[in-house]
Amino acid sequence: ADVARLRDAIAARRDVVVEIINYHRDGTPFRNELYVSPVYDRDGRLRYFFGSQLDVTRFRTEEGQLAESEARYRTLFDAIALKAPAGATPAQRTRMQNLANSVVLLGQGLPFSYAGDEMLRSKSFDTDSYNSGDWFNTLDFTFAGNGFGKGLPPAEKNAGNWDLYRPLLGNPALKPAPAEMRRAFDHYREMLRVRYSSSLFRLETAAQVQSGLQFLNVGPTQVPGVIALKLSGATSPTNPYRNVVVVFNGSGQNVTLTDPALAGLNLSLHPVLAASSDATVKGSRAAGSSVTVPGLTTAVFVGK
Repeated sequence: ADVARLRDAIAARRDVVVEIINYHRDGTPFRNELYVSPVYDRDGRLRYFFGSQLDVTRFRTEEGQLAESEARYRTLFDAIALKAPAGATPAQRTRMQNLANSVVLLGQGLPFSYAGDEMLRSKSFDTDSYNSGDWFNTLDFTFAGNGFGKGLPPAEKNAGNWDLYRPLLGNPALKPAPAEMRRAFDHYREMLRVRYSSSLFRLETAAQVQSGLQFLNVGPTQVPGVIALKLSGATSPTNPYRNVVVVFNGSGQNVTLTDPALAGLNLSLHPVLAASSDATVKGSRAAGSSVTVPGLTTAVFVGK
């Protein structure tokens, strides 16, 4: 089609810009942006065609990667709105988001979060908002609204899913209240405080991770929907705890995990969570070789 456009433009003696697949001498293909324009003399007679070409392969590749990244890393709130059970309450959806953020913030390595995930930001399902303006890209730090339900996202990248998005965006029950946004913000801040309370969350080498981290709740008898791990190390100015136990309970029920590795650790709920604005996490308990964690909750226990 582009070759035909080029041929027609030359025949009609008009400017044209096309993008075609060309090949290097070694046979490697590349994307070639070609600009052709007629050049006339003073008497209006065509003298020749000016042409320029530009290898845009890298640009197109990066453009595609950006679009893929936008789709893959849609806001967490929007992903949950699409995937959570239809009957999930706003409070439950907020707990799902808090749980997901916890996995990132308490993991080894450098955490990466989407801007606004700490306050339930939504782009109304826009999967590529690069050119969508402030209407879909707003970050409201007053917690008056999170951006959900602003209307169907631009057609260019989203029209194929409009039938899926329309009833969800029109459902006022899915919009979080300021209280949910505040709870998400508080949780995010609490997880950061937990992370920086101990350097065990920031081990510097693979060897340190392999020696200091142990996963619990593994094997054929594991409790579904629960990730549990134990971090161990010597106390230091950056680590007041010999042991840290983290439980991500993705189920909707209270879960009690029992493991011999927990015996004798004298665990208690992390001080940050003991003072949390979330009454649910305060119900987490440790006793002997067992810990109990409420549903859709991240609990961190420490032992000196």
